[in-house]
Amino acid sequence: MQCPKCRLFNPDTAIRCDCGYDFRTKTIEASYLVAKRQPQSPGGSTFGGFLGGLLIGLIGVLIIHLVTEARATRTGAWWGFALRAIVAVLIVISR
Repeated sequence: MQCPKCRLFNPDTAIRCDCGYDFRTKTIEASYLVAKRQPQSPGGSTFGGFLGGLLIGLIGVLIIHLVTEARATRTGAWWGFALRAIVAVLIVISR
Protein backbone atom coordinates (compact mmCIF):
# COMPACT_ATOMS: atom_id res chain seq x y z
CA MET A 1 0.00 0.00 0.00
CA GLN A 2 1.11 3.54 -0.68
CA CYS A 3 1.39 6.11 2.12
CA PRO A 4 -0.97 9.06 1.54
CA LYS A 5 1.49 11.43 3.21
CA CYS A 6 4.86 10.64 1.58
CA ARG A 7 3.79 8.28 -1.24
CA LEU A 8 6.20 5.57 -0.06
CA PHE A 9 5.18 2.05 -0.96
CA ASN A 10 4.85 -0.08 2.17
CA PRO A 11 4.07 -3.79 2.63
CA ASP A 12 0.38 -4.60 3.05
CA THR A 13 1.10 -5.72 6.62
CA ALA A 14 2.67 -2.38 7.61
CA ILE A 15 1.17 -0.61 10.61
CA ARG A 16 3.09 2.63 10.18
CA CYS A 17 5.05 4.26 7.40
CA ASP A 18 8.61 5.46 7.91
CA CYS A 19 7.36 9.05 7.72
CA GLY A 20 5.15 8.47 10.78
CA TYR A 21 1.75 7.94 9.14
CA ASP A 22 -0.30 5.33 11.04
CA PHE A 23 -2.38 3.25 8.64
CA ARG A 24 -4.82 2.04 11.32
CA THR A 25 -5.72 5.39 12.90
CA LYS A 26 -4.98 7.48 9.81
CA THR A 27 -2.94 9.92 11.92
CA ILE A 28 0.62 11.11 11.78
CA GLU A 29 2.91 10.20 14.66
CA ALA A 30 6.63 10.60 15.17
CA SER A 31 8.71 9.29 12.31
CA TYR A 32 10.81 6.16 12.67
CA LEU A 33 13.56 7.89 10.76
CA VAL A 34 16.08 9.87 12.78
CA ALA A 35 18.42 12.25 11.02
CA LYS A 36 22.00 11.23 11.70
CA ARG A 37 24.27 14.07 12.64
CA GLN A 38 27.76 13.88 11.27
CA PRO A 39 30.42 14.77 13.81
CA GLN A 40 32.05 18.13 13.19
CA SER A 41 35.80 18.06 13.18
CA PRO A 42 37.48 20.41 15.69
CA GLY A 43 39.10 22.35 12.87
CA GLY A 44 35.81 23.21 11.23
CA SER A 45 34.49 21.77 8.03
CA THR A 46 36.09 18.94 6.13
CA PHE A 47 36.85 21.30 3.27
CA GLY A 48 38.65 23.66 5.65
CA GLY A 49 40.66 20.76 7.06
CA PHE A 50 41.60 19.75 3.54
CA LEU A 51 42.75 23.27 2.67
CA GLY A 52 44.74 23.54 5.90
CA GLY A 53 46.47 20.23 5.20
CA LEU A 54 47.20 21.27 1.64
CA LEU A 55 48.66 24.58 2.81
CA ILE A 56 50.89 22.90 5.40
CA GLY A 57 52.07 20.41 2.77
CA LEU A 58 52.94 23.22 0.36
CA ILE A 59 54.85 25.04 3.08
CA GLY A 60 56.79 21.84 3.80
CA VAL A 61 57.70 21.49 0.11
CA LEU A 62 58.78 25.15 0.07
CA ILE A 63 61.02 24.61 3.10
CA ILE A 64 62.67 21.58 1.49
CA HIS A 65 63.21 23.56 -1.71
CA LEU A 66 64.71 26.51 0.15
CA VAL A 67 67.06 24.28 2.14
CA THR A 68 68.38 22.54 -0.97
CA GLU A 69 68.62 25.84 -2.86
CA ALA A 70 70.50 27.53 0.00
CA ARG A 71 72.97 24.66 0.14
CA ALA A 72 73.50 24.74 -3.62
CA THR A 73 73.98 28.52 -3.92
CA ARG A 74 75.32 29.24 -0.40
CA THR A 75 72.87 32.12 0.05
CA GLY A 76 72.33 32.03 3.78
CA ALA A 77 70.71 35.49 3.89
CA TRP A 78 67.90 34.39 1.58
CA TRP A 79 67.32 31.27 3.66
CA GLY A 80 67.09 33.27 6.91
CA PHE A 81 64.53 35.66 5.43
CA ALA A 82 62.44 32.86 3.94
CA LEU A 83 62.45 30.90 7.20
CA ARG A 84 61.27 33.94 9.17
CA ALA A 85 58.48 34.56 6.64
CA ILE A 86 57.32 30.94 6.85
CA VAL A 87 57.30 31.00 10.66
CA ALA A 88 55.28 34.25 10.60
CA VAL A 89 52.72 32.70 8.22
CA LEU A 90 52.42 29.61 10.42
CA ILE A 91 51.83 31.75 13.51
CA VAL A 92 49.08 33.71 11.75
CA ILE A 93 47.43 30.53 10.46
CA SER A 94 47.50 28.82 13.85
CA ARG A 95 45.47 31.58 15.52
